[in-house]
Amino acid sequence: MTTKKSKLESFLPKKIDTLSKNDIEEIAIKIIASLDFKSKKQMQILNSIPFNTNTFRRDLKDKFVSLESLENQKQHLRNELFVVDQEIISKNYNSKFRFKHFLSDKQIDVNSNRQLKELIREYKKLKNQASS
Repeated sequence: MTTKKSKLESFLPKKIDTLSKNDIEEIAIKIIASLDFKSKKQMQILNSIPFNTNTFRRDLKDKFVSLESLENQKQHLRNELFVVDQEIISKNYNSKFRFKHFLSDKQIDVNSNRQLKELIREYKKLKNQASS
């Protein structure tokens, strides 16, 4: 079995310091949208895992590999967003990042069953509060 190492896409140009405020904001919006999308995919995978069985890690190994891959991609995107944020600060622009998904700004330990279960509980609780 060979593991395919996917190359992480980058939204950042080689010279970010030459970009206008609008260009920087567009890059930030694209990064946040990608983070939100990957977070949504992670939550879909998490919700499909039956944590109440004893063999879910062994039986659903591919799902945990996918979760880890998505988390690595999200970490890369968060790093890029940090670079964009530093550029915004250095140019004294005013902006606030807002994520649309619960997991977008959370770092997930894929190997921690407890954390994964707690994240699902928190997410469901927030969703129930929003619908009330």
